[in-house]
Amino acid sequence: MKTPHLHRTDAAQFGKYLLVGGGNTALTLIVIIGLKSGLGINPWVANACGYVAGMINSFLWNKLWVFHSHSRRFHGEALRFLIGFGLCYAVQFALTWALTRMMGEAEWQLPGGFVMSPYGLATLIGMGAYTVCNYLYNRLVTFHR
Repeated sequence: MKTPHLHRTDAAQFGKYLLVGGGNTALTLIVIIGLKSGLGINPWVANACGYVAGMINSFLWNKLWVFHSHSRRFHGEALRFLIGFGLCYAVQFALTWALTRMMGEAEWQLPGGFVMSPYGLATLIGMGAYTVCNYLYNRLVTFHR
């Protein structure tokens, strides 16, 4: 039985995935702020538009640059990508909710006068879990060759 190893190419691919995620976050925020503040669009509509833009951007960059998928089954990959988003978001949400409940009401003082709440810490942990879960799902399911 082979033991899985992390190869240099795997680390580079995950690094690309993280870069795409950072770009998606920036794009989502730019669209939300541009629509809401620049054009006066309802904030909830702006939010939805921002996330749709980020999702489309994420799919295209992950398909073409991170996972180098040249499959002609575009619709199938897009559907698997959306399913993966839903599954990984559910994992993130459940983990964040459970950790927030387990940690209670404590708050921690951080350098610079910042305060970390249980929800804030749970959100950071949940985001990390989402990132790893979504990367693995896309690598093994969405863009698997």
